[in-house]
Amino acid sequence: IEKTARIRCDIYMRKVEGSGWGPAVKLPPHINHPDSTNTEPSVGLSPGDSTEVLYFVSNRPGGKGQRDIWYSRITGDEFSQPVNLAAINTKENDITPFYHNGTGTLYFSTDGLQTIGGFDIYRVKGHGEVWDEPVHMGMPINSPANDAYFAVSKNGKTAYLASNRKGSSAFKAEDKGEIPG
Repeated sequence: IEKTARIRCDIYMRKVEGSGWGPAVKLPPHINHPDSTNTEPSVGLSPGDSTEVLYFVSNRPGGKGQRDIWYSRITGDEFSQPVNLAAINTKENDITPFYHNGTGTLYFSTDGLQTIGGFDIYRVKGHGEVWDEPVHMGMPINSPANDAYFAVSKNGKTAYLASNRKGSSAFKAEDKGEIPG
């Protein structure tokens, strides 16, 4: 008999305390929806103001697809009700958001738009509910494999990504063509 486990993730935070980190604190239930997975957090700043925004991925009710990108404004220790980033989400999986403050660009991966294969990385400018059309990053950033977790350095001159393309050191999920999360 084959059993499949349902993986459920929650998002936690830690504050800097002195020269170290404080205890891990689970974010509230409106962020960590109790019957859903909540994962891949990334914090960015809204253009033109100093409001931090938490971007994350969840399969909670009210989304457009399987896994969607959601966002919540952060004020002090308070998180606003999450909003589905419906302007860019698809009916498939939209994952690994990274908001680059310097350019006002959100990078994410999806298998719900045109791809070279698997998950491909897209970029889109905007904030809140106003977003441009997502732009495919093309090759060599994208490949016939899964490409995800794109992140740009603060100065915008270096970028990093994860991929299970040929020649990479892969984890076991590569055999199934999956990106965990």
